Amino acid sequence: MNRRRDIIAMSGGVPVDNAHDRLIERSIVSLHTDATTIVGRIFSGCTELETIEMPNVTSIGADAFNGCSKLNWLYFVNKIGIPRYGFRGVSTSAKITLKDTFTRTGTSYSFDSCGADSVTVWGSLPGQPFRASTIKKIDIVTASSLPTYTVYQNGSLTALILRKSSMVTCSAANSIRSTTGTWTPATIYVPENLVDTYKANSTWANIASQITKIEGTVYEDYYANGEPVE
Repeated sequence: MNRRRDIIAMSGGVPVDNAHDRLIERSIVSLHTDATTIVGRIFSGCTELETIEMPNVTSIGADAFNGCSKLNWLYFVNKIGIPRYGFRGVSTSAKITLKDTFTRTGTSYSFDSCGADSVTVWGSLPGQPFRASTIKKIDIVTASSLPTYTVYQNGSLTALILRKSSMVTCSAANSIRSTTGTWTPATIYVPENLVDTYKANSTWANIASQITKIEGTVYEDYYANGEPVE
C-alpha cells in the first residue's frame, strides 16, 4: 500500500469532487485549511488510514472515525465540539490530543464508547467528559477541576495524569467513581510536591493508595516543548 497524502477539499463537512472514494485506500489525509467541520461517519471504514491532519477543524460528527483500525494519532489544535459517539470505534491504539477546550454538543457525553489508548486535554472539561468510555489513559494538562462523572462507567482506565501545579479539585465524589459504589481503578499521577496534598483531600483520600508522583514515570517526559511525542 502506497503511503500517499491527499489534500481533501470540504464543503458543509463532507468531501467534494468524490474525494471520499479516495479516502478508503489512503494512509495519510490532510484536510484543506477551509475545512472546519467534518460530518458523522466521514472516515468510517477507512481501514488503511493512519494519520489525519485537521488544522482548522472545530466540530466533528458521531462515528467520524469508526472502523479506522490503523489510526494512531488524532490531533486537534482548536476548541472543538464533540457529540456523543464522536470517537466511537477508533483504534484501541489511538492517541487523541485536544490542544484547547472541548465542548459537548448535545446533551450526552462526548467520549461515550471511545476505546482509544489515551486522550490528552488542555483547557477545562465539560460535564461527564469521559463517561462510558474504555479509554486507558487520560492526561489532564491544565484543567483545575474534574466535573461530575468524569470517568464514570470506565472500568478500563489505568492512568489518570493531572499535571496542573496546584491540586485539581473534584466537583463531587462521583468525579472519580467508575460506578455508584466503586472508585476508579486508575493510578493517579500528580506532581511530586502535591502527592500529600491530594492524599489529605476529603475526596481524593478515598483512593489515596492509588496516588503517586509523575516524576520518574513514563509520563514525566511525555511532552517535548509542549507537544506530545511517541
